[in-house]
Amino acid sequence: MRQAESGGLIPLAKHWTFDTTESAFKGYIPIAFSLQRWEGLPLAAQQLLHDRLDVWIENYARGLWEGSQAALVELAGIGGGINEYDAAARQALHAFNAAALDQLRTGTTSGDDGELVDRFGTNYASWTGIVGDLGYTEVTAADFAGWYAEDAIDMAPFMARLRADVLDPHRPGPAPE
Repeated sequence: MRQAESGGLIPLAKHWTFDTTESAFKGYIPIAFSLQRWEGLPLAAQQLLHDRLDVWIENYARGLWEGSQAALVELAGIGGGINEYDAAARQALHAFNAAALDQLRTGTTSGDDGELVDRFGTNYASWTGIVGDLGYTEVTAADFAGWYAEDAIDMAPFMARLRADVLDPHRPGPAPE
């Protein structure tokens, strides 16, 4: 919804349909360097970028939430709303996603015999559990605007876990003794 709001699309369509449980784009946080560019950076620059990646991730998430809330408030202001997919659409999207993952898993382009796809699925399921264990709850898109309050979500437990489990083990440079 943030992209729709920032792109000025909300006034063009006051009824939106998407789903909080089945999506084509879930868990997407875009950031990338080519390996050549990354390895061309001095170690100190790599470490600085790595060490503050948590700040970028938290602010990216908060920006998405704030933009989504603004979009939903604007949508409600023009008499619009959010609808979730019905069961048939949810099933069709789930089947499509499963087939696309199977195609990636068996394709020859990655050369890893589907290990990447399987690892992604395992990690996604693991982190869904971790997020729940940390006390975060899922909210439907339709309820988000009324539920979300700026800075009401304490991201400190999530960020600490992300740092410990994901970021710290991959810090550039020699491993700490």
